[in-house]
Amino acid sequence: MGAGEKFDNLVAIVAKLRSPDGCPWDREQTLETLRHYIIEEAYEAVDAIDRGDDEEIACELGDLLLEVLLTSQIASEDGRFDVSDAIDSIAEKLIRRHPHVFGDVTVSGSDEVLVNWERIKDTEGPAPRRSILERAPRAFPALLLANKVSKVASREGFDRPDATAVVDKIEEEAREFREALDRGAAAEAEDE
Repeated sequence: MGAGEKFDNLVAIVAKLRSPDGCPWDREQTLETLRHYIIEEAYEAVDAIDRGDDEEIACELGDLLLEVLLTSQIASEDGRFDVSDAIDSIAEKLIRRHPHVFGDVTVSGSDEVLVNWERIKDTEGPAPRRSILERAPRAFPALLLANKVSKVASREGFDRPDATAVVDKIEEEAREFREALDRGAAAEAEDE
């Protein structure tokens, strides 16, 4: 059996689990209850990768795939979207964000790929992001969020060579914020 047939079979298994004659636990799940399991399975997959255990990596990726399929099945039952929509979404995104592979853009290396990826990402969605900090998902754990914000800030040119330069920059921004407040320039203060 090929990968496509195996995938279709797995989709059918998940649909059966959610059906009236399926599993009571699976039928009780909602998008909200699955949030915890999605995160848990992602961390377990990362742990297996860190341990270099191929059999366990395959198992944990399967568990993560189950969460994707359960989420898609529940959304499908609610008439929101189905797994085909999720597949279409990622296929379109991969093509759109890789113009150096699927288009006529030339890149000099992976650094330029990342710059293009972020530039393209910034143009997507219902409205452009107001802040570089909005690029980090709010659901991230604190240390992961701090790391993501740091990487985004670095890409935007907010690197400083040492701690003194960081403190100097913080003081400068605080001063500019205070000046904007003193002038009653709310929009400028928000930007600062």
